[in-house]
Amino acid sequence: EFRGVPFGMHSVEADFHSSRAFYYTSSSPKSLPIGATADFGISFAKGRIFGSFRSDAGEGLQVRLTITGPGIDRNVNTDGDGKVEIDGLPSGTYTIHPLAGTLPPGYSLSALHNETTAVTARQAGHFNFRIPAQRSISGRVLLLNPRTGRSTPLGDAVVDLEPGHRSMHTDSDGRYLFRHLPPGTFHIVVRRDGRAWTQQVLLGDSPEVRSGVNITVMDMIHPAGTPISQKKGPPRADGH
Repeated sequence: EFRGVPFGMHSVEADFHSSRAFYYTSSSPKSLPIGATADFGISFAKGRIFGSFRSDAGEGLQVRLTITGPGIDRNVNTDGDGKVEIDGLPSGTYTIHPLAGTLPPGYSLSALHNETTAVTARQAGHFNFRIPAQRSISGRVLLLNPRTGRSTPLGDAVVDLEPGHRSMHTDSDGRYLFRHLPPGTFHIVVRRDGRAWTQQVLLGDSPEVRSGVNITVMDMIHPAGTPISQKKGPPRADGH
């Protein structure tokens, strides 16, 4: 209280000091006439945690998280962009645990793990989850006989995935499978008798299982019925 102040407008300012982090909850200074009351509010700051939960393609995912720390056990949800902010936390170390049952279908549960972050009133904590979507390409390699027009499974054929530098052999039924793929454009390539057969596949950002990507290769048979690999070579120098 200030007494004996002259008539007119006056400026009143709160000048508070503390070793703890704080902020004013009201304006300071304040301008007011004689006879008025100026109330000031002060709040001691608490910690915050900022985080995100995204796919390997950068898409935000809505997931429920459990936040545990000093005297805190709280469940929070990420928003539509996969972001979350937790306020009012005392200083300490916090563990962020994603609840597997709330993860959208098609994402790898084996990639889930806990994260920890330290929080103070002056320094916010941060976490970032990045979970791969389940993407795969599968199909069969078939061998076409040009004389009969029939196709049969081609076992033990080498199938290449480009890009990615991955290869595999088909099983006895001509089947192949590539899993744990990132988003992007891929080429499935089968080479035989010096020729290459290719199928192009585009995988999007979301989980995607592409099956039935079949490749039919030609059985290179000589018109007379002799495989090309058995065709007679050029004459020898002695004429035979």
